[in-house]
This record gives sequence, structure tokens and C-alpha cells, in this order.
Amino acid sequence: VGWVLVKQECLRINRNETNLGLNWAANKAIERAKGKYIVRIDADDILLPQALEKMFYHMESNNHYGIVYPAFYEWKESGLILRINETDHHPAGALIRKSCWNEIKYNENYRCQDGFDFHLKFKDRFVVSYLDEPCFVYRKHENSQSTNEKLAAETKGKMSNEFWCN
Repeated sequence: VGWVLVKQECLRINRNETNLGLNWAANKAIERAKGKYIVRIDADDILLPQALEKMFYHMESNNHYGIVYPAFYEWKESGLILRINETDHHPAGALIRKSCWNEIKYNENYRCQDGFDFHLKFKDRFVVSYLDEPCFVYRKHENSQSTNEKLAAETKGKMSNEFWCN
């Protein structure tokens, strides 16, 4: 299991001895990032051309924004589906102000639905913005953790209870 950190022309690859999960790896990489903004893209997703530029200018248009959720394409075996409304947010592919992320981070106790948990916590503390232009392709295939609907529903239920009861 590895994670990558990119800074200008410098590329650092860090390897973990054991698989501690996607959320742990994402948290560790983002903690070490030195930029003002972060974008997390999973290995099977695709960032579209000019995505960073579009999200950057949208974020810079309002200093109060903590995150910009862009529209995205969901890629299934049946084809591409455009997700463009405010209920189809996905932190993987979103531009996040690192100072805001530092206060939230991904919950390492969960193995799936990290975006749902992150959004629940984020939306109550920071200004959320949406960009109607698609900026990435989210690949949903039979091996995706998000494809297991029973596990996803159970995990979302646990996260909701934890969020509302605290």
C-alpha cells in the first residue's frame, strides 16, 4: 500500500508496511502536504483537464469557501452519468482548503463511505460551494467498496447516528 505526494517537480512515494486503510493513507498524505488547497483522487478515478484551474478560481472567488464540490461523471459499466446537483457531492475530486481539512480529516474507523462522513462534519463548520462544471470521473465498478449497497447503508447509518448523537 502506498501513497503519493506531489509538490511542483518533486514526487515523493511513501510505502506502508501494512494496509491501514484508504482513510489512514489519505490523512497521512494530506497532513504532509504543504499547499493551501488539496484534492484527493483515488487510483481508479480521473481528474479532467483544467479541473484544478476551474476549482481554484471558483474557490478564490470567495475566501469563505471551505470546499468546492464539482459536478462529476460517474462511470459504470452501462456508461457515464453526469452528477451535477447539490446532493451528489463527492470529496474525492473536490478542492478543499487545507486549513479546513485540518479540523475535520477522514475518519479512520470506517472502510467505506468516507465522503459521507466527511461531508456531514464539514457542512456544519465551513461554507460549502458547488461548481456545475464536471471536473473528474468517479469510477464505480463491481470491486468498489461503494458498490456493496448493504455495507454502504449500514456504514452510513452508523455515521449518521454518531454524528447526530454527539
